[in-house]
Amino acid sequence: MASVVQTGDYFVVGNPVQPDRPCYINRASDKALRQGIDDRQFCYVLSPKASGKTSLMAHTIRALREEGQLAAVVDLTQIAARGEGAEAARWYYSIAYRILRELRLKFDLQSWWQEKSVIMNEQRFGDFFWEIVMANTIAPITIFFDDIERAIGTPFAKELFSGFRFCYSGRVAEPDFSRLNFVVLGVATPRQLCPDITTSPFEDGRPIELDDFSIEETYQLARGLGGESEQARSVLERTYEWVGGQPYLTQKIVRGVARRGGVPEQVDRIVAEQFLGQSTTWEEPLLNHVRTLLTQRTVRNRQALVLLRRIGRGARLYYHSASVPQQILRLAGVITARPDGELTTRNKLFESAFTARWVSSVMPFNWRVAAVAAAVAAAVAAALIVAAVW
Repeated sequence: MASVVQTGDYFVVGNPVQPDRPCYINRASDKALRQGIDDRQFCYVLSPKASGKTSLMAHTIRALREEGQLAAVVDLTQIAARGEGAEAARWYYSIAYRILRELRLKFDLQSWWQEKSVIMNEQRFGDFFWEIVMANTIAPITIFFDDIERAIGTPFAKELFSGFRFCYSGRVAEPDFSRLNFVVLGVATPRQLCPDITTSPFEDGRPIELDDFSIEETYQLARGLGGESEQARSVLERTYEWVGGQPYLTQKIVRGVARRGGVPEQVDRIVAEQFLGQSTTWEEPLLNHVRTLLTQRTVRNRQALVLLRRIGRGARLYYHSASVPQQILRLAGVITARPDGELTTRNKLFESAFTARWVSSVMPFNWRVAAVAAAVAAAVAAALIVAAVW
C-alpha cells in the first residue's frame, strides 16, 4: 500500500483543512481571532479566496466547543436571498433556523416568527437572540457568518448589520448579551458590506489579518514529505519562492511534489505544467477565479487592470485604503502591500500569470483606447503645469 507521502494525501487542496488534519498551520490570525472572541468583540476576517478563512473558522470552532462554549455557522451561500418584503423575512427566518439547528435548540420558531411579523426585521433579529437563544443557553455563544459577501446587493443587508449592532448595543441594558458574539468571514471590504457608518458594527470591530505562510510556517509541511530533511526543506523553499506562502498554492504544489517522489526539481515542473502552461493556466481553479474577477467589464475593473499593468511594469505605487481599484486587486488576491505600503504582485506565480502583456490582451479595444487617452491627458496636464511654472 502506498504511503501518505507517496500519495500526497497528507495535504488538503481545494477544501477547508478540517481540525483533524495535521497539515493545518497555525498563524498569527488564529491567536488574534481567539483573543477577539475572548474579548467579546465583533471580529471580521475579510481576505481573498483560498486564503484559509473557512479552515481558520473550523479550527476555532473546535477549540471553543472543546471548552464548553457554543458556536454556530451560518453559510450565506446556502441562504436564499431574493426579493424584498416577505422575502426578506424568509431570509432572516432561514438564518434563525440554521442557528437553532447548529446550537441544537428545540423551539417552535415558526409560531414565534409569525407573532413577531409586525416589527422590523432587525428588531426581530435582536429579539430572536434575546428571547430564544440567550434564554435557552448559559454558555458563551459565537455565531460565524461565512461567505458574508453574499449579502452585498441584497435589499436587506443593512438590516443584518444593524441587527449585529443592536445586539452589541443591547449589552448596556442587558449585560447577558455579552455572552453573544459574532464573526463574519468573506471576500469583501467593510464599506462594501455596510456603506452606512451609522449602522456599521465594523467601526468598533476587530479586523483579523490572514497573512500568507511565512517560510518558518511553511517548513511545518515537511512531515508530508517524509519528515525533516534537506530535501524536504529544499522543496518547501523552492515552493515558497514561487508562491510566497499562499496557502492553497503551497499545499497544491507540495502535494504534487510528494506524488512525484518528493524531489525539489519537481517544483518548477509542476508550476510550469499545472499553472503556467499555455493550455493549463486558466484550467487551474484559483487562477481562473482571479481572471474572472478581473475581466468583468466595469469601469472599476478597467481601472484595476490598468493599475495591475503599472505595477507589473515596475511603477512604485503605494497602498491607499480609499482606492477602489486597489481593493479589487487585493480582494482578488493578486497584489499585496509591503511593510512600507508599496504595492507589489502577491507572488512570483501570479506575477508570471498576470503580466502586463496579459492585461493588454484582456482589455477590450475601447478600454485600451480609454486608457491611452487618459495617459495622454495626464501627460498633457503635467506639461501645461510645467509650462505655467516657467
